[in-house]
Amino acid sequence: MFRPSFNMLKRAKRMSAGEELAHESELFLSGRYGRHVAESEMGAPYWVWLSILAHGTKDEIVGLTEMPPVSKSIPKEVEPWRKASAFLAQELLTFAVKAPQGLSGLQQDVLIPLELDLTADPGSKYLGPSQFVNEVLVALRRFAHSMRHPSDHQMTGHSKGKRY
Repeated sequence: MFRPSFNMLKRAKRMSAGEELAHESELFLSGRYGRHVAESEMGAPYWVWLSILAHGTKDEIVGLTEMPPVSKSIPKEVEPWRKASAFLAQELLTFAVKAPQGLSGLQQDVLIPLELDLTADPGSKYLGPSQFVNEVLVALRRFAHSMRHPSDHQMTGHSKGKRY
């Protein structure tokens, strides 16, 4: 009689590679991949945290501001990133209240272009939490300034291929 080994049973309970890829793709495209990776044991690069801000729903961004206790399975190196993201989430929500285009407009006009710029810049892969906060705040402040002074936006906007 065939009896499956413990390892065979253990693997059968996990997702297949295809299922795992599909699941992670769904999380990425919905803006939830960052939280998934950040809460895993792997930790997360800066772009994952930016992805949450750039693609998350209002409820997900509000959720970032509510810092749950750190799980023991999350590496201690993740804590500064969680704090940076919580701070930026609060700042983003504050900017969104004042912006005529609201949260989705800020995401579209500021955070997604910043995400693309940073991803394309090889030097940005070494960003730490404080540099990450600075990049996002500078982008938000420049955009807010450009909304008050529309002629400046033409010179500094992402349509010219420049980082905010």
